[in-house]
Amino acid sequence: MLNGSLDIGSGIDNVSSFPSVPHSAALRPIETLDGIREPASSYARVSVTRVEPLQNELRDARDFAAATKLVHALCGRRVTRNADGFVCEKCAQPVADTKSAFALAVDLDDGTAVVHARVAAHVAATMLATTPEHFLKLLSKAQQLAALKKPLGQAFVVCLTAFTLPDSTKDTLLRIDAVCSAADVGSLEETS
Repeated sequence: MLNGSLDIGSGIDNVSSFPSVPHSAALRPIETLDGIREPASSYARVSVTRVEPLQNELRDARDFAAATKLVHALCGRRVTRNADGFVCEKCAQPVADTKSAFALAVDLDDGTAVVHARVAAHVAATMLATTPEHFLKLLSKAQQLAALKKPLGQAFVVCLTAFTLPDSTKDTLLRIDAVCSAADVGSLEETS
């Protein structure tokens, strides 16, 4: 998408890189969950039926519900801890600055199938309608668990990426890369 003129300092924006902005139904069809095939990106109108934290993540001590992970503040990738402090998995360098990001998976239902999908960190913040920083300020596990229940039963349009890990023969994995309220996305019938 061209944003203004290059002569006056504007640039070209890749809409697909904008967090939480699925395309219009007129540009990309909404598919059913039972029709998703690997490898592909698909859009589906779904309801969230379960939210669960991902396990085995290094977390902030204030995360009573185990719903976040520590990431490198510069590149956003997961960090591990060694004797010298934190190390970024991507940069393979010691890091001083970390931040929290959501680490969640959800079950989605569209009436044709129920699927389990990991949720990109920025998408989880959109689905929960909160930031990791605000989430970590909740003072009890009960408050944090209540915040995790917020998307249950809500209708969303999601962009699902289906893939299989290179060293895996397991089933197709799904990741939600973008999301918006289903009420904010028109249907093909509405745009015709």
